Amino acid sequence: GEDYVVRVSFITREQFMESCKPYYMEYADGEAPDEDIMQARDLIEAVFEKVPRTYEELRSLPFPMHIQQAMNSARTSGRGYFEERTPDMRKFARILKKFIILSNPDGRAYWPLVKDVQILGPFRSLESGLILCDLPGSGDGTSLAYRNPASNCPYKMYVFTAEAARNNS
Repeated sequence: GEDYVVRVSFITREQFMESCKPYYMEYADGEAPDEDIMQARDLIEAVFEKVPRTYEELRSLPFPMHIQQAMNSARTSGRGYFEERTPDMRKFARILKKFIILSNPDGRAYWPLVKDVQILGPFRSLESGLILCDLPGSGDGTSLAYRNPASNCPYKMYVFTAEAARNNS
């Protein structure tokens, strides 16, 4: 049978650090949008156990080992992405889930560092050419998706969980 495949591309360490900068910047009263500060803090908390006191301290921290291993695999593979394959649909779902959920059992998350995720496999419902695209931040409390909501897509369908709809109403 055909394998299910998860391919994950990551942003660079510098891109991640740049995204975290608003949390450490000095602002005059009322100057900084609170949303940017909170988004930066969310990124830091998702990846690290605690939020460092300074930007320099953050920059000196290594990523958690499981994240570093996946990023190194993507960098050294020559393909530019981390890849896992399995013929088992349930295992495929577990592999995919660890890259897209808000936190893993160890409390750390990959999502702040994920550039994109590709899924391949024997998905009969997609044979017509339908393309699924997840907009970052859509429905998860951040506004990243709304800054540039896939403007080159001719059709868009936003899908939210019932819980997200209840929480945002």
